[in-house]
Amino acid sequence: MASPAHSLRQNVAVLFSESTLAANREEARKTGAIYTFQGASGEAHEWLKSWYAYLAPAGTSTFLNRCNIKHDVISERDICEGCLPEYQTLFLSSCGSVNEEAIQHITSWLSEPGTDRFLVISGPTNLPPALIGMADCETIVPSGHTGWTVATDVADSSVRRWSDQILVSGYHGHPVLRGTAAASSRVLGRLWQTGESADGHERGDTQLGDGIVLTDRTLLFANPVFEFIGGGIQAQMNVDTLRDRVDPSHLLDEVGAAVRWALDEGTAGRLFSHQLRSFGTYRGMVVFRHDTDVSPGDAVDLSMLDWQLANHVPATYVVLDPVVSPEHTTESASQTWIAACRQSNLIEVGLHNDGFTGQPPIYVAGREMYEHFREGDQRLGIESLTAGRHYGFHRHPETLDAMDYLYDHFPALLGLCTFSVLQVIEYGETDTGASWLGQPVTYSTRYRAENWTSGAVPGWWFPFHPVVTTTTQHRTLRGWDSTKESECDFDRIDDLFRKTTLPNGVFTVQYHPQDAIKASQERPRGSLPHVQYLALSADRHGYGVATKQAVYETLNAYEAARFRVGADGTSILAGNTGEDAITGLMATLPGPVGRVDGEGFSCIHIVDESTFTLPSLPAGAVVALRPSSDASSCPLISQSNSRELTILDAVQAHDNGDIAVELRAVAYSYLTIEHLVAEQCYRVRMSGGIDEQYTTRTNEEGTLTLPVRAPASFTIRLRIEIAAIVH
Repeated sequence: MASPAHSLRQNVAVLFSESTLAANREEARKTGAIYTFQGASGEAHEWLKSWYAYLAPAGTSTFLNRCNIKHDVISERDICEGCLPEYQTLFLSSCGSVNEEAIQHITSWLSEPGTDRFLVISGPTNLPPALIGMADCETIVPSGHTGWTVATDVADSSVRRWSDQILVSGYHGHPVLRGTAAASSRVLGRLWQTGESADGHERGDTQLGDGIVLTDRTLLFANPVFEFIGGGIQAQMNVDTLRDRVDPSHLLDEVGAAVRWALDEGTAGRLFSHQLRSFGTYRGMVVFRHDTDVSPGDAVDLSMLDWQLANHVPATYVVLDPVVSPEHTTESASQTWIAACRQSNLIEVGLHNDGFTGQPPIYVAGREMYEHFREGDQRLGIESLTAGRHYGFHRHPETLDAMDYLYDHFPALLGLCTFSVLQVIEYGETDTGASWLGQPVTYSTRYRAENWTSGAVPGWWFPFHPVVTTTTQHRTLRGWDSTKESECDFDRIDDLFRKTTLPNGVFTVQYHPQDAIKASQERPRGSLPHVQYLALSADRHGYGVATKQAVYETLNAYEAARFRVGADGTSILAGNTGEDAITGLMATLPGPVGRVDGEGFSCIHIVDESTFTLPSLPAGAVVALRPSSDASSCPLISQSNSRELTILDAVQAHDNGDIAVELRAVAYSYLTIEHLVAEQCYRVRMSGGIDEQYTTRTNEEGTLTLPVRAPASFTIRLRIEIAAIVH
């Protein structure tokens, strides 16, 4: 039985068009764009190649998650059953064959007077041209890649640089809309076809028509930009050489930033004004991933781990199974790493998935991937919640199929870290002449012309769910995945933050801890100074630091949460569709926010008069919240979260004025509560990882400062109850 939270619709919807998927499958069969292989289950699968895979809805969801925009994925059946009036914004991404009844509902929904509804279209569509701001348009198949040049009057400097060069945002062979905007429309960008083509011939860049077209109710991207994002992040297409045109480490981030700019222009900021934030007050997250490879005969070096524990810096360490990877570890080395990591819950330890053994590599495809995880964890005595990839070999689409099987049979696994440096065997083709470390591959993405380039091939710095797409199933995988960068020095660390123009990035950076103090020509003092610099840079730029496990758990909670802004633009409904209570989520509102009231309580953790911590959301529950600018007679916790102290829930009861705060803490920190009665005595009780009870007094300004003495290198959860002592 569905809970109240499951019935709560959010403000934004993404259409997954079953009609379009069926049309894509039929066209793929006609054109032979299908690859047949034996899956991990033992059954034959027919994978949809190129744009037929219909990854645009997944790409749209990934983009919206990055932008902290909660949304529902709906079907044509949902539309025909009357769901559209619940939504303010609708995305149609590469929906080229929407059924006629759904089109009629979309047209009526969009044109209803007295509403500010908004429709976003990308790529081919069978909607009427007049509805999407076009005087005329047709679907064509370009011979090259496609992209935009933006208008010269763009205020955003990070986007304005694409006014005189093409921002590639569509892959060659992916259909686009070619046409001319209506006279009443505003053209934000022109659509171009690049000179590179699939047949290897170089041609000049060619303008195709209007590329980004805005009306008061619609925004059109003429090329399938969300298919480009959805396919690029999971190696459905080889975007490697396109990085040279845009940026070697931030390709899809640059594309996403331009999309966000256009959406901001189109909705006058409305779409981004109310956000449920996945990482609270942080601008993003940094994940340290450490591959514990140890050459035979070398002693394990714990210097990097020791520094992280001493400075309470979370990190994820991945350990090789010596039976599978004896050339890079021993039983003694692997067990030493595991024992050292278990000193603290700041450190996560998981399996380092072997991606090299065999020709082609065995443990990145088929049932063997699952067996590698099962047997590796058993031999090592661990339970992997996330994992790394040892070497970057990837078999497309066999690796995705193996991941699907792995998640079905390994329920504890939250996600992987797969899509970075890729040596790709695509559709079984290994006779291209390309190779890496003696392995024949279809293409290699890290070394070109003997020069190293960034390992973050897609350049999309946010976790996502890969998709399995065949002639019989279209399935979003349960687990998360992401890209990573490797062995960043000082300059490349600066570049990571400097080049990120799309907010809410999650940077996974891999270092080998064996190189912590090992001097080399590239690293005269080893890699530990770079690790230290990255941790400090995260603090400087407002990023949090967390394990891969913590990031994926946070995103699972974020996905389970529902968030709807009322018609008045201020009231909020928040729900939880998950099986466990959700704590620690924050929401950002236009502001100023002085207080947030619920039924019988007020939320009192409010940062910068705009971002507040939601109350704990029990499984299945829906909570109504009423933000206001009035801060009178309401206590306030205004401090941002930090590595030492994270506020998970902070409320004041209306009936007796008692305050309850749930938090996560490590080392020594302070909790400060303002706007209390001056020089008032309070009884404080701490429970959980610390059991204390004492009395204290506010200062003459009504501020209460409470010390939190948590273990130096072990995170604990605490509940603090504060009550005024009335004589």
